[in-house]
Amino acid sequence: GSIAQVHRATLKYKYPGQQIKPVVVAVKVRHPGVTEAIRRDFFIINVVSKISRVFPNLKWLRLDESIQQFAVFMMSQVDLSREAAHLNRFIYNFRRSKDVSFPIPLYPLVHPSVLVETYEQGESVLHFVEELEGHEHIKSSLAHIGTHALLKMLL
Repeated sequence: GSIAQVHRATLKYKYPGQQIKPVVVAVKVRHPGVTEAIRRDFFIINVVSKISRVFPNLKWLRLDESIQQFAVFMMSQVDLSREAAHLNRFIYNFRRSKDVSFPIPLYPLVHPSVLVETYEQGESVLHFVEELEGHEHIKSSLAHIGTHALLKMLL
């Protein structure tokens, strides 16, 4: 939400002039000025970290290195084409899973500031947790699927 907005839309053309059967898609659009704002914020944070070097008790924290690593991570999050690449990797890694799916990036409609992907209909896990009293086997299965998926994505 802080980097981009997601909108539901209908795709009627795959390429200019090439009409297709209408497909519901999700369009993720980066907010204007986000990249510049993050760069500005990290510039200010870097200045503060350099000032902290003056204090001998803070040198061991190595704030400048930590901030630099965090800045690289944050800037990579702003590039929606990287998100598309990550989605493709997840799709490949979960290709044998019947319980987990991901939206598919729709190339050539992928750009650092815009990502068009398949719209995936879903149900909130909260629905199953709060509204299915007495269905512990379903809750247990969901917990297993979620834990397995999280660990697979992380590792």
